[in-house]
Amino acid sequence: ILKRNGVEIPPLIVSSQLSSPICNYLEFCKSLSLKEIHKVRREFLDLIPMSNIEKVYKEDLVEKEIYKLFLERCYSLKYLQLLDVPLTDCPGATSSLSYLCELECNANISSKTFLELSKICLHIQIININPCDKDNKGLATLIKSQKYLKELKLQCSYRDFKVPLISNAISTLSDTLICIRLIRNICISPETLRTRPHQHFRP
Repeated sequence: ILKRNGVEIPPLIVSSQLSSPICNYLEFCKSLSLKEIHKVRREFLDLIPMSNIEKVYKEDLVEKEIYKLFLERCYSLKYLQLLDVPLTDCPGATSSLSYLCELECNANISSKTFLELSKICLHIQIININPCDKDNKGLATLIKSQKYLKELKLQCSYRDFKVPLISNAISTLSDTLICIRLIRNICISPETLRTRPHQHFRP
């Protein structure tokens, strides 16, 4: 895919891969964040001369391919910072995400991606939505499907903005939810904020 889109692998990288690794090191990875993906992307693209316009396009392309590679090769991720990449493009996603414990995402990711995730991830304990500036049906479905969710963080940029679908999903959660953290602005409905004895809210 990279070569087809004009991203040539530098000879230095090709030559370093002539000898196969003794094992699949990625299978031991338990955490995948955008910071780590950006680091790998920079090390890769810094070796390739290109214009600024080319770089913007190829950065996004390489980033998504690195992300897909990790999802294909990692057997049991515990933490994931979600990219808007269809899981149907990631053959190993079912295996790598089945026991995900913590998810960091934003509400602008496509609803379809969250719907796909809701069929795979049923053991998430912490969800961090930053920003939570859109009422996303797929994200609401993902929240509603969780059986072990303990903590939910929502960071909203706008005042007087509400997310009724997500609010409804939160209100249907089981008694496992013990903490809802609202950062900057309150975006869920007042009815959802009715504190149960075992729950608490943080600003």
